[in-house]
Amino acid sequence: MPTDEPSGGSGINWAHWSTVISTTAAGVGLLLTAVVTYFGVVTARDQLNQSREARDDKAAQQASLVTNWTSQNKDGDLVEIVANRSLDPVLGAYIKIPIRKAVSKSLTQIGSSAWLIGQIPPCTSLTVEPKRVTEAEGEVTLVFTDSSGQAWERSSTGSLSHGKADRPFVAPGKPASRIWKTSPLKECGTN
Repeated sequence: MPTDEPSGGSGINWAHWSTVISTTAAGVGLLLTAVVTYFGVVTARDQLNQSREARDDKAAQQASLVTNWTSQNKDGDLVEIVANRSLDPVLGAYIKIPIRKAVSKSLTQIGSSAWLIGQIPPCTSLTVEPKRVTEAEGEVTLVFTDSSGQAWERSSTGSLSHGKADRPFVAPGKPASRIWKTSPLKECGTN
């Protein structure tokens, strides 16, 4: 009569226990593989996010060096100043100005106007003639394209954001308009 007992008479079924041990080891191996794979995915995701942030920082590097603000000159007149502190030219620049327009005697409409700038050379400050600056009815925005072709908008409060690519009325390589007085900047290429 056949028996499951080994021939040595010890009463231990070695085939059964070896199957249990190998199955347990395989399960533990699969569990460890899953844990390692999970942390590999988390690490890869973190590296991808860091790469995106570095790419965005690099893309905004020139744009962060282009600023605009309204100030008073020595006579107390308002002047608009635009500064390109980068080592590359800024293209297709203009300033959007919200203005109030009288549509009729009783109706006023908020519209916008633009001062065309064109190309802003590297390390250059532009100042518009005081007689052309008026009180704007909202936030004045500088719109420009950096040397890599990315459109940007800088608000008069200093915030920088990706701009709109549609600029049909500004020739990208056209030099700064004659209403702007240009002057070189001493500090250039740094924030």
